[in-house]
Amino acid sequence: MRRISLMVLCAAVIAGMTTSKLRAEQPPAKEPVRQEAAPAPDSSNADEPRTAAPSSTPGYPPPPQSQPALKSQPTGQPAFPPPGATGPCGTWVLVPPKFRTTNEQVLVRPAGKRFEFIPPRYETRTQQVLVTPATVRCTAVPAVIEMKTERVLVSPARKEWRLVPCTEIALAAGEIQGASWCFVDVPPVYDTRTHEVVASPAGVKREEIPAVYKTVEYQALVSEGTWKEIPVPPVFETRTRTEKVAEAHWEWRTSKECRETTVAPPPPPPPKSQHIPRARCGCDPRDRR
Repeated sequence: MRRISLMVLCAAVIAGMTTSKLRAEQPPAKEPVRQEAAPAPDSSNADEPRTAAPSSTPGYPPPPQSQPALKSQPTGQPAFPPPGATGPCGTWVLVPPKFRTTNEQVLVRPAGKRFEFIPPRYETRTQQVLVTPATVRCTAVPAVIEMKTERVLVSPARKEWRLVPCTEIALAAGEIQGASWCFVDVPPVYDTRTHEVVASPAGVKREEIPAVYKTVEYQALVSEGTWKEIPVPPVFETRTRTEKVAEAHWEWRTSKECRETTVAPPPPPPPKSQHIPRARCGCDPRDRR
């Protein structure tokens, strides 16, 4: 009888140690993390009463583990209605972020300046170009000889004594008549002679040949090329900028259409493990070592 009691006691001690070991190996239950959400105004449902999401203020009771979040609910929503919320029902609504689109003038290129080259300007003009200069041509001119007939005075008119026959003159006795002389006029004596006469002497004939010109066209520079400074105005561009006005947040809205759902409470958590010293009864194989 005593031996049976010892065996029962050993079995109870072994069962207690096994239960304590299993409880010690189980991880502690994690509490659901409450997330805060900043309330933002919404103009779409202005008539509905709204309450900001609960924050981690002192005195706010943690959500009970007997009401886990539904699988169909989005993540990040508060796990419990906000403090001060009144019934009969309410719903957490995830309000998306709000954005505002504005148009603004953006400076793409600042004001500056550029330089433009103005090419030189030419015009067509004409001018006389010398082809052959003026020259002088000399030609020898021979003398011109002519035959000229003229009367040449051989002896001029004069008076001279000449013997002339004379009749007998009364002579006295014993006189003898001699020759008779007369002082007579002798006319001039001319002779016809032919001789060569130079009509025009030999010489040189000068002939001036004028210069020869021709008209040609050429490009005359009227104005030289220059650089012109031109101001460039700034360039602006209209761009659309989207900025976030309100962040996404959870908002509590009262509703009369929700139905109450009873959730079965989970089993109570096992007590914390306690170390129970093992009694050596002799029935455990480890006691036989």
